[in-house]
Amino acid sequence: MSTTEQLPAAVAQPNMPDLIRFAIESENVDAQKLHLLLDAQERIMLQKREAAFNQDYAAMMPKIPRILKAGSVGYKEKKNDPNSQTVEAFKFARYEDIEKVVKPIMQQHGFAVTFTTEERNGGGCIIHATLMHKEGHCKNASLPLPLDTGGGKNNIQAMGSTISYGRRYALCMLLDIVTVGEDDDGNGGTGPTISDEQAAALEKRITELGADRAAFFTFFSVEDLKQLPVRDLKKAELLLNQKAKKKQNAGA
Repeated sequence: MSTTEQLPAAVAQPNMPDLIRFAIESENVDAQKLHLLLDAQERIMLQKREAAFNQDYAAMMPKIPRILKAGSVGYKEKKNDPNSQTVEAFKFARYEDIEKVVKPIMQQHGFAVTFTTEERNGGGCIIHATLMHKEGHCKNASLPLPLDTGGGKNNIQAMGSTISYGRRYALCMLLDIVTVGEDDDGNGGTGPTISDEQAAALEKRITELGADRAAFFTFFSVEDLKQLPVRDLKKAELLLNQKAKKKQNAGA
C-alpha cells in the first residue's frame, strides 16, 4: 500500500484546513508546527479576502459616474451691507447626492462604507472612513480637519459642517469619485483655462496674502493654477479680494 493510500482520504489531496485538522487529531502533535500551520492559514485567508475585494472593486469602478456639483457656497460682496449681492464662491458635490448615486452600486458589488470621528490635537476632528467588503477585507481613508467656523457658525454647527465635509471627501478618496460642474460636458470638460500670465498673477496674490493654496485648489477642483477654467477666474479673484479685506480689517 502506498503512503498516499495509508493517509486519511481528506489528507490524500491536502488543503490547509485538512492539514490543521489532521495535525490536531494526531497523537504526537507538534505545537510549534501547528502554530505555523495556523499562521499560514490566516495569511491564505487574508490573501483570498483581498483578492475578492480587488476583483469586485475593479468590477465596480467603471460603474461609478461623475457626480454633479449641485451644492454651492456664497458670500456677500459687502459684508456689512444686508442689500449686498451674494456672490457664488464655489460649487461642490453634496454628500447626500454622492451617496444616493454610489450606494446602490456599492451594494451590488458587496461593499459598504462606515465613518467614525475622533478629536484632533489643536482643535477640529479626524474623519475615518472604511470601505468594507462582504468577504471581510477593507480599505481605509482618514482626513484631519480644522473646525469650519466660517459664516458665523457656532461650535455645534462648525463640527457638523466639518464632519459633512470630511465624509464627502473621504468617500471620494475611497471610490476615486470625480465631481463636475453644471456646465461641464459629458466628458467632464472644463472649457478653456486661464493664461500663464493670469495664473502667475493669482499665484502672486495667494503668496502675498498667505492664503491656503491647498484649500484654494480643492475649492476649484484643480491641482495647478494653470488648470483653472476661465469661467472661474472671477470667482477666484473675488475670493482673494475677500481674503485681502479680512487681512486689512484684522490689521486695522
